[in-house]
Amino acid sequence: MSENDHASPRKTLRAGDNDREAVAEVLRQSAGDGRLDLDELDERLERAYAAKTYAELDELVADLPVTAMPSEHAPVLRSPARKPGRDDKPLILRATLDNQSRSGAWEVPAVIEAEPLFANVKLNFMYASCPFDVVDLTIRPGSGAVVLIMPEGWGVDTEELNKSWGTVRNKIGQAAAGKPTIEVRGSVGMSSFVARPPYFYEKD
Repeated sequence: MSENDHASPRKTLRAGDNDREAVAEVLRQSAGDGRLDLDELDERLERAYAAKTYAELDELVADLPVTAMPSEHAPVLRSPARKPGRDDKPLILRATLDNQSRSGAWEVPAVIEAEPLFANVKLNFMYASCPFDVVDLTIRPGSGAVVLIMPEGWGVDTEELNKSWGTVRNKIGQAAAGKPTIEVRGSVGMSSFVARPPYFYEKD
C-alpha cells in the first residue's frame, strides 16, 4: 500500500475548531514573517475558518514552512518561530502630538511600552503573531488613550494597571489554552485604557 493510500483517509476527515484555529495561527505567523501579504492573509483566514476537512486546511499551508499538520491524533501545529526570550528590545510607542499605532501583520515583542502623552496609542493584534505566552505592556501616564483590539482567544490582564484619574475598560477575559495574555501594568494618569474585540459597540 502506498503512502498516498494511507494519507487519503485523513484528508477526508472532518476538521474541528482547534484545527482551524491552529492553521489560522500559522497563517498569521507567516504574514508576520513576510511570506503572505495582507490580502492573502485575509483570503486564507476566511477559507481556514470555513474549512470542513483536513484536505482544505492542508491546501492553505501547502506552500508555507510548518512543523506539523493537524491530524486526528495531533490537532495542533505551529509555524517555526523564534524561541521566547525576555531580552528582546522593547517596542516603545510615545504619542506626543501624533497618534502611534501597530496594525496589520506584525510580530509582538515580549515587552511593550505605551506613553499616550497628548495623543493616542492603538495596538491592533488581529493579524499579529506572538511567540510568547505573556506580553508585558507598561503604560506611562498621559492625557491620551491606549486602545487594544484583540483577536478571539487572546487575554488581557489589567489587575496591575492603576487607573489614577483616568478610566480603564477591559472587555477581554482570560486567554484560551495556547493563546497569549497581555499583562498590563503602570498607570493611565489622566488618559484612558480600552481593551476590546474588533467589533464592539457600547450602547448609549
